[in-house]
Amino acid sequence: MKHLHPIVAAFQAEHPRVTVDLVLEDRVIDLVHEDYDLALRYGRPEGQDLVVRRLGWVRRILVAAPAYLARAGGIETPEQFAACHLVTTRAAVDARSALILHRGRETVTVPVQPVLRTNSAEVLVATLLAGRVIGPVQHLLVADHLETGRLVRVLPDYEVRSTEAYLVYPSVRHMRPAVRAFTDFAVPRIRAVEGMQSNV
Repeated sequence: MKHLHPIVAAFQAEHPRVTVDLVLEDRVIDLVHEDYDLALRYGRPEGQDLVVRRLGWVRRILVAAPAYLARAGGIETPEQFAACHLVTTRAAVDARSALILHRGRETVTVPVQPVLRTNSAEVLVATLLAGRVIGPVQHLLVADHLETGRLVRVLPDYEVRSTEAYLVYPSVRHMRPAVRAFTDFAVPRIRAVEGMQSNV
């Protein structure tokens, strides 16, 4: 929502006769049966009735508010991180309640006990900003907060596994000119979002 809505608004400013239905849901939709022209998905989509266009990798980093770090003291190792109060999404933590951290070719598995799991990006960021927890978050959600100092990176040498992002189209439907125009407009802007990278 944070980045797609401004891109849609900018597209409509150039194409004022185009009406857009921007649906923001945390589920996999059936593009054909639910009558969608395109979707943005994390992870490589499955299905032969889809056309996919890779956008890049969404980086995940560890962050906290300065107030939390002031109470918790220095967090300089993954082991210290494991003892922290954590907010996360289900996608960031594996089935064993472990967080997989990467530093170059090194991989570290950190057992964690989140105090809050959420599927809402807004709740995740708001909880981090409140200074009660630490957590993994998509870089593109917090780039502005990092710049202002409201959030800071923790263990900056480490990152959580990145996720691939794709635009997906139903292959059985002819792409309308407005959809093609939006795709050409949106793809470079999505790839330019801080926290996206073309390869990893």
